[in-house]
Amino acid sequence: MPSFLLRLIKQTIDFNLLKYKVNKQLRIKLTDVLYFESLKDYIKIWLKDNPKAILTLMRLKSLENELPKKQFMRVHRSFIVSLKNIEVIERSQIIINKQRITVSEQYKSEFLAFVSNNSFNS
Repeated sequence: MPSFLLRLIKQTIDFNLLKYKVNKQLRIKLTDVLYFESLKDYIKIWLKDNPKAILTLMRLKSLENELPKKQFMRVHRSFIVSLKNIEVIERSQIIINKQRITVSEQYKSEFLAFVSNNSFNS
């Protein structure tokens, strides 16, 4: 059994966070998430209105299986993005909150299918 807690409760997700070796639990609204970034066995969670990422011990694959597919998409082996927070799509890159994220070849066809079926107008 993994040492982290991942539990979806309606539109929130619970994480055991690691900060300065002090474990604490935090409930994060999925609507506040910009994207998730993988760092081997850890994930950085980038949130709206928060300049620093939150770090949790978890693999991106485990998280990917728990997230709602209509709201989040894996676009790279190191990134899962919030689809409603995509600001710009430029060639093979997504821009979210001034951060450029490359859409890798492995995930490009699924992402392009999403783009062709959805409008990005405000």
